[in-house]
Amino acid sequence: MENCVGAAFDADNEYWSRYSQQHRDLPPPPDQIGGPEAMRTILLRHPWKLSDPSASWLIRLGIGFLRPRLGTPTNLPDLE
Repeated sequence: MENCVGAAFDADNEYWSRYSQQHRDLPPPPDQIGGPEAMRTILLRHPWKLSDPSASWLIRLGIGFLRPRLGTPTNLPDLE
């Protein structure tokens, strides 16, 4: 959790050195996530309470940018 939260809010994190374009393309987090503490709290205590925009942002943060490389799934709703 600490690595994920740390990378989410630190543009200089080693993770982004490999994915710098994806970091630049990432919009600011939704209000529900806001910052590191809010993100950590909701993911550890109540992840099922994530709003659609918050869940979509987290997917884009972690794996969403891989989607074009894998192709667009035809049986899943668009999360953007």
